[in-house]
Amino acid sequence: MKFARYAALVLIFAQGGHAFRKRAGARVQTTGLRGPQEPKALLEELEQLGARSRATELRLQDLEDDLRVTFQALPKNPRGALEAPSARYALHRLFNKRHGWQIKGLETAGGTWDAESPVVAMGDRVPPQMRELLEERLGSYGLTLHELAVLAATMEGMFEQDVEQRLRIVYDEKNLAAEEKVYWDQAMSVMWSYVAAFITGTPVESLSPGDVRRATHQFAMRFPRHVEAKSLLIDITQEIVGEVTTAQYDFALLRQILSKFGQRLGALEDTECKVMKKKMTSLEDEHGSGTVRLG
Repeated sequence: MKFARYAALVLIFAQGGHAFRKRAGARVQTTGLRGPQEPKALLEELEQLGARSRATELRLQDLEDDLRVTFQALPKNPRGALEAPSARYALHRLFNKRHGWQIKGLETAGGTWDAESPVVAMGDRVPPQMRELLEERLGSYGLTLHELAVLAATMEGMFEQDVEQRLRIVYDEKNLAAEEKVYWDQAMSVMWSYVAAFITGTPVESLSPGDVRRATHQFAMRFPRHVEAKSLLIDITQEIVGEVTTAQYDFALLRQILSKFGQRLGALEDTECKVMKKKMTSLEDEHGSGTVRLG
């Protein structure tokens, strides 16, 4: 049974990869990127396009470590690289694990991992040349573990910009200037409004100060784990600043705290899921059956 499931998974990814290569092939043949030679280093090509490099060696190593087990388990092309469906799946797992992110463009399409490139998740937030480079690289060669980590670092850096944009909108709602420094009570008010707007899921592109206000007022009703979320936020603040009540908080410090909160939120929700699973399995009518007595 396990072999059958694995074979089905390989078939799904292989079919998706074939469809993506067919679509990418026409574009790649006109650019001269396809060929027997190994492609240039992806990070080098991104930097030549003017991408500000966030992919330090330490960060890339950290991402490679997080991706390695998933990467090794997925089907690969003759180059030993992942094609589009597998790359999407690996990035989906990575960002969900690290940040609790469910990113549009990386999720399944109707329950399957189709041939769409994971680059679609970057939307219009990357220059066309960079988007074309990434899509052609994926379509022509696939992505090795290191190249997948480079793409993950590029995407992660882009998504981190959302933290700054969302925080600026919260500042507008609080009538604060970005250069102001605040003390604990006001800092917590700012961060809690950010957390409410972040967790309730309004996209930053359409977020308004009014949305922030409504999300804050409704947060306790809409998010049952708000007590745990607040404890997590306070713990992270203590880790970064020490004594929270005596510190002064500027925009950069709040952004640092909230970025770390986003990274830890996934672990909080994963723990909650495991607790729920344990409760549900304890109610099984017969161990391993998956059925629960209703009356």
